[in-house]
Amino acid sequence: MNPSESKVTTALADLKGVEPNELVRRVLAGCTDSSTELVHRFTPRLLILLERRLPGGRSDAEDIAQEALAKAFQSLDRFDSKYQFSTWLYTIAIRQATDFLRKEKKRPRWQSMNTIESDLPAKHDLALSDKSEVLADVWSVARSILIESQYVVLWLKYGEGLSIQEIAEVLKKTQIGIRVQLHRARNRLSKEIHRTDRERSNHLRVEPLSS
Repeated sequence: MNPSESKVTTALADLKGVEPNELVRRVLAGCTDSSTELVHRFTPRLLILLERRLPGGRSDAEDIAQEALAKAFQSLDRFDSKYQFSTWLYTIAIRQATDFLRKEKKRPRWQSMNTIESDLPAKHDLALSDKSEVLADVWSVARSILIESQYVVLWLKYGEGLSIQEIAEVLKKTQIGIRVQLHRARNRLSKEIHRTDRERSNHLRVEPLSS
């Protein structure tokens, strides 16, 4: 590694703990390392968000992620720092994906939901066994069993730490609708993991020796 590459690596490492909104402020002040850090930090997260939503999977997700980041940087001077950069970026990405699907004459597979009278609890115990090896790959399980709309809501809530209000703003849904999707996703994931645990326990159970 030459000295210039070493300096770049060190500079990026120093930015790892900097909050996204602060990185945005530094980008606007002319810091190119901060813009590189934002791209490195959010590209994988955008791919997770978009891959299940697009017909071309990973390939389309990479294209839309690049477009969303480019559009975000072009409009960075209009970003309101009162809000989280991640929420703003995900909103752009979802709009880009929706436009792409519209052009392809495809529609997102959002599940229709009936209006409910009462709100659902914001927190729900997934009852995941600490002993279960499934925990190591819980997002893989979620991807395999949840419909696209449920997976996206679950990821934004637990993978990205967005609030119900922020998720509703990103996805242009009502907060009650988001709570319903989240409730269904958690219940389905919990049941699947319990089922896997039971099957694993039955498989590993040792029958007592006969006397």
